[in-house]
Amino acid sequence: MMWARSRGRIRGVSSRDVVPAPAAPSWLAADGGVVVISFPPSYSFEELDAQFTEMERWFLARITTRHVVVVDLFAVTSSNARNRARIADALGEAATKNPFLAQGYVIRSVALRSALTAVHWVRKPPWPVRVFAARADALDWAHTMVAEKP
Repeated sequence: MMWARSRGRIRGVSSRDVVPAPAAPSWLAADGGVVVISFPPSYSFEELDAQFTEMERWFLARITTRHVVVVDLFAVTSSNARNRARIADALGEAATKNPFLAQGYVIRSVALRSALTAVHWVRKPPWPVRVFAARADALDWAHTMVAEKP
């Protein structure tokens, strides 16, 4: 039995009082300290918003755990400005609430990989960021980052 404070008094808390952590959203997969967000080829703003709402709940339930986050955009064939803004907002918000150990991106286009690298030179996050052409390379790097951090 665990104990909790209720109106200044300590009371027993049973397993019925504990809310389980939410299951991972369908775009998110976690393996130890590595979290992969895999975007589908296309998606509506509503689908994106629903996924990020669930991801926020998932990350908040694990607030004491720091992660290496890999954002896999390799399959994406199109994304409008509204979706890109929502992605940037969600990742920035998640990172301030639950700081990342590191962050990686998997992007098919050489031009987009270069652009994202340049953005992170100008607006440097407080953790390492790498951009990859292949998911396997990103995952190898992410697992190395988790192993190196206490």
